[in-house]
Amino acid sequence: MRNFIIRRLILAVLTLTVIVTLVFALTRFIPGDPVYSFVGRRADRDTLNQVRSSYGLDNPVSTQFFCYIGQLLKGNLGYSYVTGQPVGKLIISRFPNTLKLALTAMLFATVTGLLLGLLSASYPGGAVDRFCVLLSISGISVPVFWFGLILIIIFSNLLGWLPSSGMGNFTYIILPALTLGTRSAAYIARITRTSVMEVLGENFVITARAKGLSRNRILFKHILKNALIPVVTLIGVDLGSYLNGSVLTETIFGWNGVGNLALSGIMNRDYPLIMGTVLFGSFIFICANIIVDISYSFFNPKITYE
Repeated sequence: MRNFIIRRLILAVLTLTVIVTLVFALTRFIPGDPVYSFVGRRADRDTLNQVRSSYGLDNPVSTQFFCYIGQLLKGNLGYSYVTGQPVGKLIISRFPNTLKLALTAMLFATVTGLLLGLLSASYPGGAVDRFCVLLSISGISVPVFWFGLILIIIFSNLLGWLPSSGMGNFTYIILPALTLGTRSAAYIARITRTSVMEVLGENFVITARAKGLSRNRILFKHILKNALIPVVTLIGVDLGSYLNGSVLTETIFGWNGVGNLALSGIMNRDYPLIMGTVLFGSFIFICANIIVDISYSFFNPKITYE
């Protein structure tokens, strides 16, 4: 196990290095000058050159890259061009909002997905199965932004039950969590159904039935645990992507999270902010995958790590 974790950590460092290099190159070589974003188009040439020099943007790209890597190794993600605040501080200030939204969406997706998947697998071929399959296919097919807008029209504009955007009490998180978690719930339902159907034919399930165990006990104690590995993988990957900050959902609902911060960086060509949010998201995603891989041995003791 220790060697496995060390190998994964080394691979994580290499992956982050590649991501830093690629994102840095993309931000520097896309058309446009970030200086215009915070001094305006009417600034004179001397002002532009002075600001560009103060941020080191007049240096060769290779010099800028190694300076950034040097600061990164010291734990400094740089300073936002627009606000002048440390990027790390900005991300940390927004992360609790993204974490709250991600956990709520994932809770909804996991509970709904598992229930739909178990119901579907319990009555294969029947009306319940077909209804659950229809719901899961619809959840996968519907675009996130479109679904979010439909929820706003129905529950905010027509019924007036829930706020359409902003942050406040618990009611503000319901619509963004539903928007963010619906597609995951649909995938979890599909994978749960398939996994449970595969496990139903195993010898230990037949033996449990022969012993006269109740349907629910067989389902929850013997089948579900063995069918959970692909579901856990999906939950881990989705949660990692949620913690990155879902740009679309946070933008639609005015949620003040990391995704909204990343969009602000992109719109303003704020290089340090773009780099910081992408690196932070990649780090979270890699950590989530490592935790998921390690958790496999809990669900199936036969799995070993060499």
